[in-house]
Amino acid sequence: AAVEVVETVCQRGAESPALPPVIRALFNGLQTSLLRLALRSDSLLSLERHPALSLLDRIANIGRTLAPDSPPDLPVCRGLASMARSLDRLPRPTRRDFEMALAVLNTLLATRQRGAMTRAAAHVEAAARLERREVALHQASRAVYLLVGQAPPSVARNFLERYWVHVLAKAVYLHGPDSPQWAARLLTANRLLASAVEPADADARQRLATELPALARELEEGLAWIALPGPQATAALASCMELHRSLLAGRPVPVPTLRKNSSPPTLGTPAGSPGLCTLKHKHYVAGELPLPPEWAALGVGASVAITLPDGSVSCGFVAHLGPGGQVVLVSDGDRDLVLAITARALAQQAALPGTRLLRDESIVDEATTDKLINP
Repeated sequence: AAVEVVETVCQRGAESPALPPVIRALFNGLQTSLLRLALRSDSLLSLERHPALSLLDRIANIGRTLAPDSPPDLPVCRGLASMARSLDRLPRPTRRDFEMALAVLNTLLATRQRGAMTRAAAHVEAAARLERREVALHQASRAVYLLVGQAPPSVARNFLERYWVHVLAKAVYLHGPDSPQWAARLLTANRLLASAVEPADADARQRLATELPALARELEEGLAWIALPGPQATAALASCMELHRSLLAGRPVPVPTLRKNSSPPTLGTPAGSPGLCTLKHKHYVAGELPLPPEWAALGVGASVAITLPDGSVSCGFVAHLGPGGQVVLVSDGDRDLVLAITARALAQQAALPGTRLLRDESIVDEATTDKLINP
């Protein structure tokens, strides 16, 4: 029975699509030493998990935290391969040998996680700045969403969602949501929406004509304040001017170019922070993007895999949570790579198949249970 269990588990590990090839190869490499143990041990299948089987579980769980294309020269992979070779050289491996191998593996894992935390510590300040900007953009997006709601597309709505949201974000970032600067920019947004309503009569048309120059100056000044490039600012303001000319002349208003309701987050590399990547939304996002329930209790030390916009998967340890809960630092356990991801970006990426919380599982239990069900 012990021999059959070893063969079943090793085959499961060697063929598991959830494990990278470098880890699958270890299960083939360990099979000989495990079979030698199975032929001589009376306790391999005892109720208390034998260290040899615990070792297989631990190796599989490490494999789940590695990228699919992990190379053999990663420190953790080199350490695992060295351990497997040491066991293979033993003609009569004992329980004590596997206990020592498990202890070495635990030390390797602790060192790996400690290195990840140390690398992430260098980016905590950058994460704090990112969180402030994310909170500001989130507040601005929420304000715009409350203004436009589910209203049909219009030139004014597009202007607020594409451009003015950044003016609001800068105001709340620099001055706070209770500041007169924030209130003034929000009032301008309201006035733009009001100006997009067709005048009811000649008097209303005259009042609109009187108010438009001041509104146009406020819009132009706001776009200059966020340093929007000249051609973009000119095109944005021109769309509003054309809207207003049509309203004053009683012509049909221009039909706006529809924008996506929800754009994917963008991967970036901030200047001055080597080894740090950011995954965040740069633009307006309609409504809220809540994290799935299983991610709600995310804590420091958790292992996660996150699908990036290019389809690759970034694996690592949660090394830091922003005080506001809006930014997470995920540090690769094997490379100098730290990902700062906003909560909204994580909520959007969590819907993708490759993004998942990596919890410990037992490949021994999986394999033996499957063998019982499908002999």
